[in-house]
Amino acid sequence: MKYSFYPGCSLERNANAYLTSTLAIAKHLDIGLVEIEDWNCCGATEYVSLNKTASFALIARNLASKNEGLKEIIAPCSACYINLCKADKYLQEDARLRQDVSTALAAGGLAYTPGSLKARHLLDVVVVVREQAVHVELALGVQALLVLDRLTAAQATPDMRAGQARRGG
Repeated sequence: MKYSFYPGCSLERNANAYLTSTLAIAKHLDIGLVEIEDWNCCGATEYVSLNKTASFALIARNLASKNEGLKEIIAPCSACYINLCKADKYLQEDARLRQDVSTALAAGGLAYTPGSLKARHLLDVVVVVREQAVHVELALGVQALLVLDRLTAAQATPDMRAGQARRGG
């Protein structure tokens, strides 16, 4: 599955090892990460207390910059993830904030419809993908056993079938 990918400032700078491991894990689990173009800092500070509209416009710019056709965005950094989720939630609930942020985004040629993109933390996606893989492996294992049973039954001689019938099998 493919996801929009928001690495955030930390992964680009002081948490570069986290970025390296993120990309390695994503490749191993076949999680397609498509980095959003021209992303900016999510403002993982208390900037929101200084200027609410500017703070949410800064975050919403990343949501608006998502990749076409992708409905989910992964943020490995917990602060970035929380900010993306918080901005989307507040923009859905606060009509005045939504209008002000929409105006700010429009000035940059962008638009975002709150609720149209789901922010997910990398670990959430890894766990879900791994669980799906385990279910597939189990299902394939059960199917393989059923096929093996059918093959064994088909190759059994009449004497073997009679023995299985006597044993209740």
